[in-house]
Amino acid sequence: MNIDFVGKRKWFYIFSSALILISVVSFFTKGFQQDIEFSGGTVIDINLPVAVNNNDVEALVRQYAPNSEPRIQKSDKIDENGRIVSSGVSISCNALEEEQKNNIITAIGEKYEVENIEELATFRTVKPTFGTEMKNRAIKATVLAVIAIIIYIALAFRKVGGISAGVTATLALCHDLIIMIAVYSLCGLPLNTTFVAALLTILGYSVNDTVVIYDRIRENKNLHRKMEDKELINLSINQSLRRTIFTSISVTVALAIIFGFSTYFKVTTMQRFALPLLVGMVIGTYTSICLASNLWYDWRRISDQNAKNKRVAKKA
Repeated sequence: MNIDFVGKRKWFYIFSSALILISVVSFFTKGFQQDIEFSGGTVIDINLPVAVNNNDVEALVRQYAPNSEPRIQKSDKIDENGRIVSSGVSISCNALEEEQKNNIITAIGEKYEVENIEELATFRTVKPTFGTEMKNRAIKATVLAVIAIIIYIALAFRKVGGISAGVTATLALCHDLIIMIAVYSLCGLPLNTTFVAALLTILGYSVNDTVVIYDRIRENKNLHRKMEDKELINLSINQSLRRTIFTSISVTVALAIIFGFSTYFKVTTMQRFALPLLVGMVIGTYTSICLASNLWYDWRRISDQNAKNKRVAKKA
């Protein structure tokens, strides 16, 4: 293939700028929903000997705690005939008072005609200080991962740009992170440890694709020493294109299947993990092919022009 990626970079920049703008607007308008792991709150676990409906449980919680923002997770026990015989329900919500807890438990017991509901329920309280500590650890993990990526790429590709390659790859990663965080904001997904795991997964995948293309640039630079940067980058991306797209398709199909099954069977935890990964995989592939190398090209072009201007100024 012979696609002029560098020549079309302005269109890629416009598209990426539009995505970032939509993301920033979402951050300020819709905001973020923090899970109990980060914000603190109350967890109610109930093992019910009957089948329950998530929406009914959520309605009961909201009836007695309107501002609790409940999130319901359910695990069903199925007999040999495929019928649901019991349900384990976990209710995560904002901090509840003792009276609210008792009212919610009583209401669920009456709804599903369970007499000994108090014996089947347990309560846990997650303090905000614990949530803050978890959030700080997540931020540190992400920052350390980005710093490690910059150092690795700068050392590995010191002969074809060094620090410029590391910084531009990191800028491309930041683009991926912003888009992925926007998915959580737009879809109302809660920020929790699953979010951090998905974030770091996409970081690793995206930088792997970028490193493959950078490595191809390094090899071609040794083979074609007189080739200009624009031709060199286009050649390297086109040579890596089939491998990158086929790998991305295989992973994307797998994630799409996971997301489809988790949606069909209402496995909320898996669904909230698969959707951001699915979006992040597509965006990460686009970034590796269309953005990272073009950013590096413009960095080199501007640096060379500035160096040339300084030499001219000295001679004058």
